[in-house]
Amino acid sequence: FVDFDVFDRGHDARALPIVSSRGCIWSCNFCSEKNLYKKFRHHSPAYVTGHIKHLVKKHNVHTFIFCDSLINYSNGWLSEFCELLLKEELAIQWEAQMRVDGAFPLELGRLMKKSGCYNLFVGLESACDKTLRSMQKGFTVKNALDFFITLADAGLQFEISLILGYPGETHQDFEETIEFIKKNKRSIPKIAQANQFVDYNNECGDVSLPAEDAQKKIQRFCAMLAEEKISYTRRYIGNLMYPHCAKGAR
Repeated sequence: FVDFDVFDRGHDARALPIVSSRGCIWSCNFCSEKNLYKKFRHHSPAYVTGHIKHLVKKHNVHTFIFCDSLINYSNGWLSEFCELLLKEELAIQWEAQMRVDGAFPLELGRLMKKSGCYNLFVGLESACDKTLRSMQKGFTVKNALDFFITLADAGLQFEISLILGYPGETHQDFEETIEFIKKNKRSIPKIAQANQFVDYNNECGDVSLPAEDAQKKIQRFCAMLAEEKISYTRRYIGNLMYPHCAKGAR
């Protein structure tokens, strides 16, 4: 188990990070996971539950943040994990990242809620099917909406992320995402982050849009959020709009 005694957690550390897996079962075009971790691997539900039990006892912490790329890589694994949390009566709360799954079982969502899941981060990235195909996300806009409705019906709080200005995205594609958010705002509790696409394959981070065009999209998106009174995390909207590296900089 991780020894948190060697870290300075401050005087009011009420949550601890935890990892149940490395890598990802998918290969989205823009994501670094497939390069960082060549093979997906994970701990057993029993190991992760035991780790949490150890941390609760040793540090008197009852909130845990999963740092995995996704927690729903296996419905069977997730179900067993939630059941073990309930069996051990740990009374914790936890949050994690999830991948869109249009066929996600409602009962599993309810089990997650019962076991202490208080928030989920979901990478929607776009609400345009053409852009989703380009990203190789492996789901459709309809799949995403079905998934959001299931999470909401299970009583789970969640928030989504978006990538604006992905290579090949047209103005119409962008507007499809805007309209989807507006139309389904009651099914989407919060926008976690929205940023222009940045290619980190080189040292400076190439962007797919000129800074002025990217800024206009961010402004358009923010105006829509304000008009529709949609909740969002302000510091993660357009926070990658930094000056580009000077040419030839090292």
